[in-house]
Order: sequence, then structure tokens, then C-alpha cells
Amino acid sequence: MPLFPLVIGRRASWRNGINTDDLTTAGAPGRVVWTELLSNASENATNFYRSIVSYDARSIERRGGTYTLLGNGGIDRVGILANPSPDWHPVWLTYFGVTDPVAAANNAVELGGKILVPVSPELRESSMAVVADPSGAILVLQKWPR
Repeated sequence: MPLFPLVIGRRASWRNGINTDDLTTAGAPGRVVWTELLSNASENATNFYRSIVSYDARSIERRGGTYTLLGNGGIDRVGILANPSPDWHPVWLTYFGVTDPVAAANNAVELGGKILVPVSPELRESSMAVVADPSGAILVLQKWPR
């Protein structure tokens, strides 16, 4: 059965006239710090999420090619990246902030997970690892702050 996650962008929340978005959703160890889609059809995915969630889109060039940032209100919320392998299914990756990605990845293994992409100098300056949890769900452990 195909998995189809519906991603809805966070909007700034206001409490007593104070924007609490940074207090509750800003990147930090122990928090979700980023979400990106590995897509086999980045332009189609961009158009889909622009329409369904009313995101604005802008593209930047990075080492791995074009990267699309989607957001609203001038705040980037998610990214879309060309899938590095045509054999991989499109997937939303959730990045969790950690202080030490090597230790966090090793802990994932001790807890029944699996390291899929180890920390490496070639991958974002040794700041991240890709792991699977015991159920097989994929997540990224990103050093934060970076």
C-alpha cells in the first residue's frame, strides 16, 4: 500500500501579541528542525504543494543541484530535493536536531534501528546521519545548531 503523507505548513502562532513560532518550532536539539521531500518529479511536486498548501516556492542552487524551498509569510517551511536514486521511492524526510549525530545514530542502532547513511565528511560536513527506526521509518539526525 503506498504511503501518502499530507504535509501542512506551520503558520506562526500568536499569543498575547507575541509571535511564539520561534519559541515552539525553531530548530534546536530534540526538535524537528527541517522536512524535505526526495522527489522523482520535483517540478510536479512543487506545483502540487504550492496549490494544496498555498506555499510560495523559490529555487536555489546547491552542491547536489537545484533545491526548492516552500514556505509562506517569508518563512521557509519545507524543501524539495531531486531523489538521489531513481530506484528510491519518493519520501518525506524529517530532520531531528541532535548535538552529536554519530552518538545519536549509534543509539538508534542500540534501540533496534539501522544506520542507512552514516555520518560522513562528504555529507553536509559530517553534520547528519540517515537512520531507520525499528519499524523501518526513515529519519535524519542533524547536528543542531549547525
